[in-house]
Amino acid sequence: ITSNGKLTPDFEYIAALREANSAKIVGDFSSKKKALILGAGYVSAPVVEYLTRDTELGVTVASALKSEADHLASLHERTEPVLLDIVERPDLLDDLMKSHDVVVSLLPWTLHPEIAKRCIANKVNMVTASYLSPALKGMHDEAVAAGITVVNECGVDPGIDHFLALECFHDVQNSGGKIESF
Repeated sequence: ITSNGKLTPDFEYIAALREANSAKIVGDFSSKKKALILGAGYVSAPVVEYLTRDTELGVTVASALKSEADHLASLHERTEPVLLDIVERPDLLDDLMKSHDVVVSLLPWTLHPEIAKRCIANKVNMVTASYLSPALKGMHDEAVAAGITVVNECGVDPGIDHFLALECFHDVQNSGGKIESF
């Protein structure tokens, strides 16, 4: 495959493959405000669409699946795709965080404690739609000390469902009823 530290002609295509699949921090990060979206799955599209309504906000979509990040970024202005596997390349995650104002994690909830830990270390605010886990709750004082805000449970479920439940509670109470359990 190699000779004298270089790929032989039959295997030079490997260098192009590695380049195409390598993680790169690219894009126009000149926007006044920047949001880093972690994940490019189905939930990400409405979030990116909503965020890009703000013409002063730049959005970066980071995903371990380059094709998903590329597709999502192609649909919205001021949106850049980045190939990133946060487990294998936490150093690149840190670099990205340092150039953004907020991280919106749409990754599986099991990854949120690690994302929060890095947000705290990099002093970057974090938002996620997932429920508040004991691990995240345990980081509250660290987040306060770092001067950042970590917002959980803001989405449809969890999130809006909480407001709907509260509305139901108020309706019951305003009608003279009492909520005994929830």
